[in-house]
Amino acid sequence: MAYTGNFPVEPGFARTATKEEVPSVAWGGKPLRSTLLFLSMPGGLMLATTLFGLRLPSPLLYILFGAFGIGLAIRCTKDPEWLLASFALYIPLSKMIVAPIAPGINGTNAFLALSIATFLRHYSDVHPGRCQLSH
Repeated sequence: MAYTGNFPVEPGFARTATKEEVPSVAWGGKPLRSTLLFLSMPGGLMLATTLFGLRLPSPLLYILFGAFGIGLAIRCTKDPEWLLASFALYIPLSKMIVAPIAPGINGTNAFLALSIATFLRHYSDVHPGRCQLSH
């Protein structure tokens, strides 16, 4: 039997949702631009070192990424978005771009410690009194 395009439809079942019924998907805009701008510095530096073989002196790299880390730590007290975006940028490249900070402490450990601290702070703000080490 050939398809004719006619099939039974219950009244009110097959219709287009109105603008009020569709949930807002406002993830772009100013917050996304600020996150991308923040990530452009380390991303651009990693891109330049990978594509063009650019080699910066170690003290300059430690100063640049130290300032990046301090800015990230300060921002994480308000919003963890920058931390998650930085983590997503760094983790796939962590074997290629090793960031030793001190003996036994590297960039991956610093990201993990900062993400745990951010989670605990956010959890204690959302659930006051429930984020305690002792009962």
